[in-house]
Amino acid sequence: MCCINRSTPSASDTVRLNPAMPRLALALSAILICTLLAGCGASGQPKPALESDRPDLVLWPRAEKAVRLRFKADRDLNMYDSKGHSIQICVYQLDKPEAFLNLAKTQEGITTLLEAGQFDKSVKNAVRLFMQPLEETVFELDRAENATFVGVVCGYFDSTPENSAKTWEIKPLMTTTGHLFWKSTTYSAGTLDLALRLTSHALAEDGGAKAGIATKTGGRQ
Repeated sequence: MCCINRSTPSASDTVRLNPAMPRLALALSAILICTLLAGCGASGQPKPALESDRPDLVLWPRAEKAVRLRFKADRDLNMYDSKGHSIQICVYQLDKPEAFLNLAKTQEGITTLLEAGQFDKSVKNAVRLFMQPLEETVFELDRAENATFVGVVCGYFDSTPENSAKTWEIKPLMTTTGHLFWKSTTYSAGTLDLALRLTSHALAEDGGAKAGIATKTGGRQ
């Protein structure tokens, strides 16, 4: 007489006893893959911040006295009829320089710029001042939100557009910490310290701008 021992289930019995296991494993794998893809997507899209390892992702909030212009006028400032005269100056803070530079190509554009108005959406602030021959002054401005360029235009009696208007970039401040393999670099909104000379017929830099990607070692009206 044949006796069959059923104490140990066969392979076919095991499959029948656990019909949901393959589907459960598949679902868990799908959840894991989605989680990994979501993590990769988030890390691949960094957001702008006050400090960033990329200069193009720096936020530019308003900052007090972050723009400093040092004007020095010559004796023959704005020469006309063999005499020096006072001059009108307009200072613009911009998030892009293109519209300003396009206007600065013609005398008609210079006239528009001297109105110190909102001629384009790139203008974040505009102010007007006047200078006298031999006058020296330091003009400090709060940096406007999102302003990364400064444009200056002068109302000369007799000058060319290229000598009457110029722009400068407010570049991010670069901070380096550590050394060798542990060195790291971050960027934040910078400042502009600019010396300008007002001659008889032209606006010019006087000693250069203290701007650019300034470096600070330690630990963008």
